[in-house]
Amino acid sequence: MENLIKSQRSRAMQLMLAIGLASLVIVALLWGLRGVTSARAAGDTLYVDDTTGSDVGNNCQAPITPCQSIGHALSQAENGDEIRVAEGTYTETLDVAITVTLKGGYTISGTDWLPHTGETIIDANGADDSAVSIYPYSVVTIEGFTVQGANHTSEAGGGLFVDRATAVVSGTVFRNNTASGGGGVAVEKWAGWPGSLALINSSLLTNTSTENGGGLKGLSWPTITLDSVLVQGNSTQGEGGGLAFNWAIITNSRIVTNTAGASGGGIWAYYAEIYGSEIVDNEANGVGDIGGGGVSVSNGGLIIQDSVVSHNRAVGTVNNGPSGIAAYKAKVTIVDTRISDNRIGNSAVAVWSSYFTITNSLIVDNDGHGVVGDEVPLTGTLKHVTIADNGGRGTQMTGADVRIVNSIAWGNGDLDIACAGNCTITYSDIGATWGTTGTGSISTDPKFVDAANGDYHLQVGSPCIDKGTTVDAPVADIEGTPRDATPDMGAYEWTGFRVFLPLVLRSFGP
Repeated sequence: MENLIKSQRSRAMQLMLAIGLASLVIVALLWGLRGVTSARAAGDTLYVDDTTGSDVGNNCQAPITPCQSIGHALSQAENGDEIRVAEGTYTETLDVAITVTLKGGYTISGTDWLPHTGETIIDANGADDSAVSIYPYSVVTIEGFTVQGANHTSEAGGGLFVDRATAVVSGTVFRNNTASGGGGVAVEKWAGWPGSLALINSSLLTNTSTENGGGLKGLSWPTITLDSVLVQGNSTQGEGGGLAFNWAIITNSRIVTNTAGASGGGIWAYYAEIYGSEIVDNEANGVGDIGGGGVSVSNGGLIIQDSVVSHNRAVGTVNNGPSGIAAYKAKVTIVDTRISDNRIGNSAVAVWSSYFTITNSLIVDNDGHGVVGDEVPLTGTLKHVTIADNGGRGTQMTGADVRIVNSIAWGNGDLDIACAGNCTITYSDIGATWGTTGTGSISTDPKFVDAANGDYHLQVGSPCIDKGTTVDAPVADIEGTPRDATPDMGAYEWTGFRVFLPLVLRSFGP
């Protein structure tokens, strides 16, 4: 499973690289067809400083006589140029229709322009416009800005609108922007047109939208990647308080304290791949049964690996909806992930008419049920999963074809496993159950280390140690600890007395 996910991620990254290169080729061809002949060599550097600069008769090419506004520098720039912008606040909105690099955060010391030393703010000052608009076929790199103050309620993309273009944005903060969709950022692609965004080491903070995507919105299947991005405090009246998109890959990011008026408090998507990320303290409101305080996917798929989904809420009008993850008609893969402490919702994870696999994961201490499955066709596997101390049932499956193996379901509501369908339970520790357990299963206190404080490792002497099957078992547990030749039940592999060795040496060594 892990190799399959890595392969899928690799293919996705290769696809994005190919799209970016293709966009560059298209730009070059289009400019060639237009018959544009550059008056100077491409790749010049232009300079902007709002304090000492002047736009009058200035081509912006001398660092000692910079321009005053970024907009004027763009009017002087040609394809391949780089524009360096000194710290300060630039009250303007920008239209970018060429292939260019914009770099902010410079301070000036004599004749030296020192990078990454100041804050460069682009402030739209309440304009009903995108603070930065990138026009079709442009390939634009943006680095080191703070973008704020747009009130673009008439259309999408408050801080940044990537309109059938290619953008790579790093080290940039989009904050306090408003738009109809994508308060912070919107990306649009049409059939036969480019449309991609790579957002790296950046932040989407306290942006709002009246439709979908408080922080970010993708329109018509653009290619979107987020790497090391903080998505915090954004809100929308519709779906996706933090993010709303067709398809995106998210790595090493935090999606926290976002709010949606409908489903997907943190993320709403058709297809999402999430790796090494935290989805925490988001809220979906008025969502009914299909909510997802943390993540909501529909008619697509979800891969979530090495991540945390915690303290999310679904405050709906019908049963409050699932507080952690909701999936409808989707293929769902959850690996090495902790889903815990999600509140108010009727379940932590809910899948409808879906195919799902949950491996090496914890689903613990949530309000409502742990995992709910409903509406045929519904097929799933729970493998090395610990489902414990949830307010409702551990699992509630209706009309399902589900296989549960090497797992622990203990201390949940009135039932640990409730299955109305074809459920096969083997080599698992199951408490109260409505259904039949099979080969290798037990019903004994698993002896967690400290469940009351969230520690679901196995104690010495746990009946779950060395009681699993090797068939289709992952090579490592949720923490990357190699599994023994005879694996343990649950998400954690017991590491034996090695855990206590340092203490023994300190107590009794010379």
